[in-house]
Parts: sequence; C-alpha cells; structure tokens
Amino acid sequence: MASYYVLKQYHRPYAKFGLLFGIGLGAIFGLAQELRGAHFISHDLWSLAIAWTLASLLYYGFFFYVSKVKRISVVNKVSIINANVCDKAIY
Repeated sequence: MASYYVLKQYHRPYAKFGLLFGIGLGAIFGLAQELRGAHFISHDLWSLAIAWTLASLLYYGFFFYVSKVKRISVVNKVSIINANVCDKAIY
C-alpha cells in the first residue's frame, strides 16, 4: 500500500500501478493463507484496512506537515521584514 503513496508523491503516472501491485500482492498472500486454513477472509480485509489507514496517516503526516512548516517560515520572515522596516522608519 505504501508504494501507492510514494509513487503518488514522486512519479504520479505510476501511482495506480503501485496501488494495484500492493492490492494484488496482498490478495495473493491472503488467498494462500486462506487455502492453508490459517486465515479467514475477514482477517485479510482487516489487514487491508489497517495497512491502508497507516499508510495514509503516514503519507499525510509527512508530506503535508512539511508544506505547513514552509508556510510558517515564510510568515515569520515576512513579519521580521516588517519589523525591520518599522525600526528604520522610527529612527
């Protein structure tokens, strides 16, 4: 599942391939476990939901947090510039 988000960030045209690869590989492994009698279909679906949720939270946490930090640093630079302009105007 994580390959979808990595490709979405760096190589957007291949993101769907990453998603299909993750789902396909998980389906193959899940089917193999079901044929062995080690898992039920509900286990595979819950594993998919947990993997998707964690990959989504990590993606949005890492990649959108960076953009907020950049915006904050720009705002601080603007306020410092305004303070310097006001200081020069007072003297």
